[in-house]
Amino acid sequence: MTPWRLSLYYALCLSALISAASPAWAQNTGQKIAPFSAPVTLPNIDTSYLPAGVQADYAYGAFQRGQYVTALNEAMRRLHVNEHDAAAMTLVGELYKDGLGVRRNFTEAAHWYKLGADNGDRQAQFIIGMNYLTGEGVERDPSQALIYLTKAAEQGHGGALYNLGLIALEGPKADPQKAVDLFQRGADAGDLDALYALALAYHEGRGVEQDPIKSTQLLRRGALQHHISCEVDYAIALYNGDGVAANPTEAAHFFLNAAAKNNPIAANRLARLYASGQGVPKNMIEAMKWHVLARAAGVNDEWLDTQFDVMSAKDKDKVEDAVHKFIGN
Repeated sequence: MTPWRLSLYYALCLSALISAASPAWAQNTGQKIAPFSAPVTLPNIDTSYLPAGVQADYAYGAFQRGQYVTALNEAMRRLHVNEHDAAAMTLVGELYKDGLGVRRNFTEAAHWYKLGADNGDRQAQFIIGMNYLTGEGVERDPSQALIYLTKAAEQGHGGALYNLGLIALEGPKADPQKAVDLFQRGADAGDLDALYALALAYHEGRGVEQDPIKSTQLLRRGALQHHISCEVDYAIALYNGDGVAANPTEAAHFFLNAAAKNNPIAANRLARLYASGQGVPKNMIEAMKWHVLARAAGVNDEWLDTQFDVMSAKDKDKVEDAVHKFIGN
């Protein structure tokens, strides 16, 4: 590997580590995070439009504003008034899980999620169910996970339906038909992972009759809602004409969407399209930019390596500039 490649891959890996280690809000440099060192007073909110007996959720409003100590104080005030306030319990769990306004504590978070779950909050039921699956904040207990995920699914929680579908595919008693039913219900509830799993079931004919057209239609639904896996697989289907008329131009569009969100498979496919001029104007600088990004993420391509090796030093410099511009340094 040349010194140029070594330095560039080092920069890429460092960038990836920084991105992975930073919380989501820290990666959005266009927003400022409100301080939460002390409680603040929220402005009065007009609640005249609300039905009788319904109050504005000041705690969640404060949470959305980044005023986390205020959110905690308001949630605890509500629990003092109503010890069965499941939404307030779940909010406290969120604060402890992410360390917002309090010291991060997964055990304490799980305690509050379980309280919220036992008082009927479907989001808390889903989270504590997943906690029992993974052992985060509680002792791992698949049987308890199944109980709480089922409770959340009964309330129409898409994520719970999706994960129950995955569980139905596991072990010697795997039930693909049950999994498909759960994925369908999860997709109907708006869960895009469930939608993607349903598309794969139709593509593979697992638990349902194989139907590449139906599979591709489902992938398109997810791709239009920016689900990365759906974008990649739909782009591949478009390129190959699998369940849909071949369309390299539209395939390039969806590969670009996914590659821009750091999907290495999409970056590799996009690099090949730019290198061959399929679906996009031929552009070796763009091709090698996406190739370098894919390589840095572990997707190797000997043919693209060969194309890079024959480039002039000047064009290699342009590729390096394009990569640095993409990763923002």
